[in-house]
Amino acid sequence: MSNLVLLLTVIVIILLCVFLGKESKKKPIYQVVSTPVAGGVHSQSVSTFLMLNRDKFTNEDYLILQQELAQISPEKEQMLYAVELKNPTTILIVSLLLGGWAVDRFMLGDIGLGILKILTLGGLGIWTIADYFITYKKAKRYNFEQVMYVLAD
Repeated sequence: MSNLVLLLTVIVIILLCVFLGKESKKKPIYQVVSTPVAGGVHSQSVSTFLMLNRDKFTNEDYLILQQELAQISPEKEQMLYAVELKNPTTILIVSLLLGGWAVDRFMLGDIGLGILKILTLGGLGIWTIADYFITYKKAKRYNFEQVMYVLAD
């Protein structure tokens, strides 16, 4: 009986991760208007993307993105809005509320570490507490890696 309850709990947690992990995708702005910036020219949609998602990147990553996006092709510019960015504040709240069940790890794509965290009961609580401090920046790093992956293709 307890195994069944544990199995159902894990299934519910995974479903929550999938549901909470989906951020609403922003609609692309196709009007192309040039905006001068240091090191290049941004179209209006790239400037809008950067402005709308400023809080989803670290300061260092944001500066790198500004430079990388200055020379972006129109095809990749449209792909920017298909990137699913995580809200770091949401990830932090999930970590505080459901971190012991590794929901924060699953939302950031760390499936292996999430399973390990569940099996070790959050590293006997130590790992869970450490994640309170780690997940906010990790979510911002995750977003940066997602955008860079699109730009690298």
